[in-house]
Amino acid sequence: MRRHPLTITTPTAGDSELAQLLLENLPLNRKVYAACLAVSGPGGTRIATVGCNLHDTFHIGSVSKALNGLIYTDLVQEGLISPDDRLEDFLPLSGTAAGSVTLESCLTHTSGLPPTGGGFRSTLRALSSVFTGGDPQPEDIDDLIGQLRRSELENTGHFSYSNLAASALGHVLAIADGTNYPDLVHNRLAQPLSCSRLRAQKPKEQNLPHDLDALTVWNTRQKPWTGQGYAPAGVIRGSAQDFATILTTLLNENNIYDDAFRIRYTDETNSVAAGWIIDHDNGRPIAWHNGFASGFGAHMVLDRQRRHGAFISVMTPWPDPDIETIAMKILDVAP
Repeated sequence: MRRHPLTITTPTAGDSELAQLLLENLPLNRKVYAACLAVSGPGGTRIATVGCNLHDTFHIGSVSKALNGLIYTDLVQEGLISPDDRLEDFLPLSGTAAGSVTLESCLTHTSGLPPTGGGFRSTLRALSSVFTGGDPQPEDIDDLIGQLRRSELENTGHFSYSNLAASALGHVLAIADGTNYPDLVHNRLAQPLSCSRLRAQKPKEQNLPHDLDALTVWNTRQKPWTGQGYAPAGVIRGSAQDFATILTTLLNENNIYDDAFRIRYTDETNSVAAGWIIDHDNGRPIAWHNGFASGFGAHMVLDRQRRHGAFISVMTPWPDPDIETIAMKILDVAP
């Protein structure tokens, strides 16, 4: 089905005022074809979609890393992993530079591993998927292990964002829990939080009827990201209600994920918790993560002092739509 960019008259579902706030603040330099919104506060939650059904699912890209941080703290508390464990304790990386990397350094992007293991060719393929509609990260787990074995470390101990490290960590979490990554997300997040449509897309899995098909810049279908190797770096998707539930859980006092927001690394430009970036706004710590993958841009933000949280995901073929400012405006209308 050919889609048209959102306008002020596009049909909405759910909270009409929340949807209107998005439509009035959409960036004008990028085409957006659908949007999903969730906001939570002490007074409850508000959800909305624009250009699609309320229960359709959106891809969240690298926001998945923040959710992996919740699982990480869960497994540490249960004693299934330790922050000082190394990748070689779980993956066939003995004798390699990557094998010596600790789980905590993967979590905080201080491992020294490169952004991806495929070099320029991998980066070019991911960028070209915006035009071709191909899977941006088709590698399987064996491909990922091969890339890890060939990788060298650089500036270990300093922040350098790495999808390669995040993917390795996600697979370690699954192995430590005796499962694979899609089932880890189901068992550790979707099921206990009652998020009925939250899931990590499985290898070669086609979209389900309630999964929105993303578009390329030519308005043709974008294939979903189903490569198993880099799956933990960003294949999670869910509905507005799923993300409202996650926000509410994380904002509850004394919830089991409190330790996920403890700062584990900081320098002059970055403070990193368990997969979350921590900034300060007027003296308040703000936890956030954004993502872009397979035709979707997303942003999740938490003001845990005020117990306000917001999530937005938009369907757009262009990387880095300016939705962070919209997320902050939505944060301010939390009930």
